Amino acid sequence: MMTLTDDKVAGGFDEAQQPLLPFAPRITDPSPYRPSDSQADAGELLDHFVQRMVEARGGLTTLLLSGPEGCGKTRMVEEVLASNPSVDGMCLPIKGIAPLDLFAEINSAAASGGILVLEDRRSPDKWFLHDPTNVPPDLTSRLMAAPRLTLDRPGDSALLRALRADLELHGHRLSHAALKQAAGSLPRTFHAPRAFCRALDATPLGLALPERLELALEKSHAAFSR
Repeated sequence: MMTLTDDKVAGGFDEAQQPLLPFAPRITDPSPYRPSDSQADAGELLDHFVQRMVEARGGLTTLLLSGPEGCGKTRMVEEVLASNPSVDGMCLPIKGIAPLDLFAEINSAAASGGILVLEDRRSPDKWFLHDPTNVPPDLTSRLMAAPRLTLDRPGDSALLRALRADLELHGHRLSHAALKQAAGSLPRTFHAPRAFCRALDATPLGLALPERLELALEKSHAAFSR
């Protein structure tokens, strides 16, 4: 299993810090894909595994992806699969899926040659701890044999890039100091920049900018503490 993390940076934002993607982003809605360093690294590995499975033909076609909510798992998989249009693939959250049903999905993907990426917040070894008696031994062996990737929460540089991009989409312009302070105060999830921008949209224009930013930050934290 490989865990990808983002290094935290103390310096200023630089467009050159944007990681180069080993796969071509195709999905542009609702916003352009601006991955963190860990997403770019994980995307490269995922792309490699996809290519290897397609070339092998007839073998296991399942990959496992885990990481906390908002770390960019689903978007990363969508981008990698979109950059391989000849590949039949899907991303399947395993929450709520019974072991036997998941086993059937894995077998169906293998039979059709399609790529199946299973994702969850928890690491794969914890997926069925609540119901171990109903887990077929063959499912356990398939999960153990599948390549695993783990994403961590986005670091400072990743949130800074995401916040700057979302602020531009919403028509807000902040000084670098204000941008950096806001990014450093956000919850560590890729959902936070967009929530912050929406909250900033809703703040009264008559307030001073520092007050509007403070209100938006309060609303952002409240949204993720429920």
